[in-house]
Amino acid sequence: TFGAAGGEWDMSRLRRTSKDYKVHRMEEDFSFNVCGNAVEKPSECVSLLGRENVRKAVGYQTADGVCYYMGLLRTGQWSLINRRRPGLGVKLTYTGGSQCDGATQRSTHFHFECNRRAGLGRPV
Repeated sequence: TFGAAGGEWDMSRLRRTSKDYKVHRMEEDFSFNVCGNAVEKPSECVSLLGRENVRKAVGYQTADGVCYYMGLLRTGQWSLINRRRPGLGVKLTYTGGSQCDGATQRSTHFHFECNRRAGLGRPV
């Protein structure tokens, strides 16, 4: 739950407890959770590191036998997408993921955009 500019956003219902959200893009797979660590440890990560050595993370990126962490739950930071227009929605950012290059760590950004005309939504 995040409160700012006189509003409150509660995304707790998006947290999954039995299976992760999954996205496949090109040759990469992403599995993640919202407001919680990923539920499952991807088989690529388990094969590469061993089940007990796979670090808890909000999500994982896997491709061609590699495993990357997408960020750590304890680093979650909420903010408004646009401070001048709080009705647009909020952003949740996780940092502390695997190294991308020598100096940059992976991070995950979720944007929760408000659309009053869309009606009541549900997680997909």
